[in-house]
Amino acid sequence: MKIEHGLQSLQYQCAIQYDVAKDTWDPPLEILKKLSFGQDFSAIYQIYRLRRDFIWGLIIDSDYHRPLVELKIQNMVPSLTYPEFLFEASCFPSKLDASHRKDLVECLETLAKNDEFTAWWETDTRGPLKQPTRLKKQILKDLAALPLYQKENDLQLDDCGVTLSDALSFFKLTRENVENEFKNRLRELQLQYHPDKNSGKDDDFKYLQKCKDTLVEYLMDVDLDQDG
Repeated sequence: MKIEHGLQSLQYQCAIQYDVAKDTWDPPLEILKKLSFGQDFSAIYQIYRLRRDFIWGLIIDSDYHRPLVELKIQNMVPSLTYPEFLFEASCFPSKLDASHRKDLVECLETLAKNDEFTAWWETDTRGPLKQPTRLKKQILKDLAALPLYQKENDLQLDDCGVTLSDALSFFKLTRENVENEFKNRLRELQLQYHPDKNSGKDDDFKYLQKCKDTLVEYLMDVDLDQDG
């Protein structure tokens, strides 16, 4: 199967068992944490352990109208001694942070021979059916062939707006004194953050300009309200 630039989600699911008396998880907690990109299964269980039925989920939005990461844990066999859960997840591997991608590959390698663990690309019509180890290893080959995430499309300072609260905080002003103190404080900050005096940190000066624009707009609104 050709995975075009990684713009297919990788789906995977796993049965989870917990022995309360021995405080042991199968698969182990460190594997589950990596599979879920840092989520603490033990903490989630402690919160919801007395619920007869629960579904816990997490969605991290992407910039192309589909979740970048989606996780779900469902209590399948409620028990105070030996509960069982179903863990389901999907992600876009080529969009993952490098450390998360590495964790995912390590988990797939570890769980390749586990019959209770399945993984498949979204276009695979077989879905979560039990798989031979060779199919899981093929997914590892697919992942190795995908490009690592490139950061050229990441959010830049130029893309970011500044809220009134952020601007006031940066200027160390309040709504009550901003009208009287804004110009003096602006001059001080321009001298402080100017690239010529700040070892060339252009982003600091850009952020100052964004805060200034936000406060100027706020003060114009205040003047209009007073005139009205």
